[in-house]
Amino acid sequence: MKKLSEKDRKLMKCLDENARMPITQIAKKIRLSVSNTNYRLQHLRDHAIITEFYLLINPFAFTGRYDRIILKLRNDYPREELIAYCRSNPRIGWFFEADGDWNFAFQVWSTTITQTQQVLHDFLSAFSEYIREYVISSVVSIKKYEHHFIYRQQTTCTAIIETPTIALDALDRKIISLLFRNARMTLLEVGAALKADYKTIAYRLKNLEKKGVIIGYKTQINRFTLGYDYYKIILRFGSFTKKDITRLKEYLLSDPRVLFITEALGWADLEFEFFGETQDDYRKFQETLKKQFAKVIKEYDVIIPKNFEWNHIIPTTAKD
Repeated sequence: MKKLSEKDRKLMKCLDENARMPITQIAKKIRLSVSNTNYRLQHLRDHAIITEFYLLINPFAFTGRYDRIILKLRNDYPREELIAYCRSNPRIGWFFEADGDWNFAFQVWSTTITQTQQVLHDFLSAFSEYIREYVISSVVSIKKYEHHFIYRQQTTCTAIIETPTIALDALDRKIISLLFRNARMTLLEVGAALKADYKTIAYRLKNLEKKGVIIGYKTQINRFTLGYDYYKIILRFGSFTKKDITRLKEYLLSDPRVLFITEALGWADLEFEFFGETQDDYRKFQETLKKQFAKVIKEYDVIIPKNFEWNHIIPTTAKD
């Protein structure tokens, strides 16, 4: 487990709020020289605490839907073949493997439930003999919090909600694809890479932000390097009222170890992601949650994701 100084935490918080924040502004905020701030940032990257800077995008803006397929695969499933299939399928946005019964999942780019069904049927046709069970879950909304369990203070919340689809031209798509893996690229660097004037890039970025396609610029922090275990919790409700659900959400929001809260339709009613320093940390949290909301929570599943991979950042079009 890597230990963080208070200055490191403050630096990471600045970058998590806005990964494009200039180093001079960060230095001023954390009261260090620019050279010292640069040194600390490079140190965090060299030690794989910060792994990348990325765009936080609204998937609803591309297709209007955000569907996931979660599977229980046999232990002898052809891993390399399955991953190659996902990577080559332009309709699959991301995928991950996981520990536990539910051991694989992927996201589908589709504009209709019929398209989602077709992607699923194609997948089943290719791997049916290895699939024990599968479920479909459609996202309604996501609330993302910065890593306040690391920063030891309350942080802002970013909401990802359903929005009308936005038409993107080739340049918009190239900008998104380029900045998705390196959100700290300067306007000049992006312009040079795409052979466009930096003023044009600046205008396009502001327009994508205004339309809600780009929600923010975030920092990918390696929680495992810092010693945190990662759990994705799936809840299905039994007897409940609106008041019960509000109370449950407030309870989750009050815990700094909860990072994402997702409302969904289908298999899951509510999902959240929990980061604990030990397995006992998670076990105590789980026991308390089940006890306090025994009448609300009907079923409870745990997924432990690993090897997450973005495949197609945005859906391809006929013109691509």
